[in-house]
Amino acid sequence: MPVPALDPSPPADPPLPGLTATAAAAAEPEQPLRTDVAAFAGRARRGPVGVPVRVTDPAAYAAVFGGPVTGLDLPHGVRGFFANGGTALWVIRTEGAGALAARSPWPAGVTSPFGPDDCRIDAASPGGWADGTRVTVRHRPARADRRPEVLVRVEAPEETPESFGWLPLSALPGAVGEGSRLIRLVPVPRTGPTGPDGPPPRSGTHRVTLTGGAPAPGGPVDGDALADAYATAVRTLVDLPEPALLALPDLDRSGIAPARREALVDLLVEGCAAELDRLALLDPPLGAAVTSDPATAVGRVAAWMEALRLRHDASRLQACAVHWPPLRVLDPSAAGRPGLRTVPASGHVAGSTARLDRERGAFATPANVSLEDVTDLALVLRPDLEAAVYASGANLLRCPPGRGPVVWGGRTAVEQARAEGVGLGWFIAHRRLVHQLVRAFREVAAPLLFEPDTPGLRLLLVQGLTEVLLGLFEAGALAGERAAEAFRVRCDDGLNPPASRAAGVVVCQVEVAPAAPMEFIAIRLLLRGRDRLEVVEG
Repeated sequence: MPVPALDPSPPADPPLPGLTATAAAAAEPEQPLRTDVAAFAGRARRGPVGVPVRVTDPAAYAAVFGGPVTGLDLPHGVRGFFANGGTALWVIRTEGAGALAARSPWPAGVTSPFGPDDCRIDAASPGGWADGTRVTVRHRPARADRRPEVLVRVEAPEETPESFGWLPLSALPGAVGEGSRLIRLVPVPRTGPTGPDGPPPRSGTHRVTLTGGAPAPGGPVDGDALADAYATAVRTLVDLPEPALLALPDLDRSGIAPARREALVDLLVEGCAAELDRLALLDPPLGAAVTSDPATAVGRVAAWMEALRLRHDASRLQACAVHWPPLRVLDPSAAGRPGLRTVPASGHVAGSTARLDRERGAFATPANVSLEDVTDLALVLRPDLEAAVYASGANLLRCPPGRGPVVWGGRTAVEQARAEGVGLGWFIAHRRLVHQLVRAFREVAAPLLFEPDTPGLRLLLVQGLTEVLLGLFEAGALAGERAAEAFRVRCDDGLNPPASRAAGVVVCQVEVAPAAPMEFIAIRLLLRGRDRLEVVEG
């Protein structure tokens, strides 16, 4: 809802006394307790590099990162997330070191048309997307009742044109810096004479074309440099407090070598496992889906899943889930009429999971739900091959007659044979219930970090956690006819002997029974010293 804001400064021209009312959209605050927020990293057409940006709809994404680009899968993942019911998404654009922004070198002997304080025109972000951008500067000379004014029009390839003016020269850099998605005016010290012997006042119309941007959107990249940028982006995603669903939709076709792609997947899995409150949605290599033999494709996916399990133990595998086969979606960036493109499923699955989270809760199984904005699956498998995919540990995507593509599985990457050792780590719904509990428990315990270890502290901790669990019990997330059958909260002397109290550690154990099956999950909270809160499962 737009909120009127009062600007106490008078308009620049003409000056008038009083207050001016302007409308500004209030930014939605971050909410770390939410579990329906996702975060993606990958290559985009334009936008800030390495900076997490929160967007709430496709238009907000396009305003910052541009539209779809031939060869890039991140824009399709973003579109699929919102089409399937997602409402909040963090995006990090990745580009390798050395990416260049297009700029406007003025011809030799010609000064820029921006008055005494010259400026260079640069693209707003690195990459070749701005090559060929035309910037037109028109001057309107001073009259008896007005100051000299200037208008700037920006026309970039495949972008909506922008205009700024008519404005005094002094106001132009600020107006462009705050309002332009495409260019920036960079001050450049003048080397020629100034004052009475300097250049004459600007007049007429000046045009310049930006060049020198690299790399081209969707074009070849330095794989090693891009892998380093991805690694930084993954660490940033994991450190963000709000997202609970993380994915790298553009990784497979990024131009990064397979070994480094595996290392990036491992980095994402390890980060999610360490945080205990988020799920990584992984995509097997797309190459397996383009083979003409479905049995060969299934075999490659099974081998990829087995390699993933060999690199990680069960405690890490329960922090990730895999969905396959990939999807076929409309590609508006294709030449001529829009064609179809094969894309990873993680973006669409994240959107459907986020929608179920809001409608029913994080403990709802994200399965048997339709996928929107999907034309078909990249592979339609025979029943025996579907069973093989299910046995591999990947969640199957199916296309039943009359329904369209649906998610047909709700498991983490933990192998069924190893699931007994990690409680209910086999099921996405139970893992996401743990994620919700961990976030809520941190919220309860954080204000108590600097309190002395007294019976009053323990009582406050137990009361806060009990209130959270009662809410989940009433929502149907926990089993049992009574609350006492659904959860237990302990913070007694048995868990906190004198030795631990002397060390400044307070232990609070929480046991919950998810709605089905009836099996307890144990979570411990440890207040260490004066400023550390640890959450331990089991």
